[in-house]
Amino acid sequence: MGDKVIEKSIRNFVGSLESGNLEEALQFFDENCEWITNEGTFKGRTAIESYLKWMKSALEGIKFQDDGIGIITDHDKAVYQHIYKGTYSGRPVEVHSVCTYRFSGNKCTYHSTVSDRLATAHQAAGAFSGLAVDAVIKQVEKGLH
Repeated sequence: MGDKVIEKSIRNFVGSLESGNLEEALQFFDENCEWITNEGTFKGRTAIESYLKWMKSALEGIKFQDDGIGIITDHDKAVYQHIYKGTYSGRPVEVHSVCTYRFSGNKCTYHSTVSDRLATAHQAAGAFSGLAVDAVIKQVEKGLH
């Protein structure tokens, strides 16, 4: 796959997530693809399909916006820096994220997503839960500020 083809493939994948078209999103992946996320490792299309269904139900109205470097491709590899926005448990979230990809033929064979779960929890937490999240953040950042 050429660099422009990979970039288009990633943008099509992201577009299918935004539109909620999980069948189209699944076509992005090789049958044996491995996707590593904060929530776990998903191997194969069946596991990835379960993750996508969970993602769709947990994060409503997901939208992606390029951030930082956007998409950079190099032969069969790519990285995508972005912000995803949506609603989690009725609360708006905006999360910075970085994804890496490896391709074989026209399918993704490896995908890794890294984002800040604590920042997500902080934004999505209710009043009482927010106190617990804030306490964790203060402990983690002790001596920083």
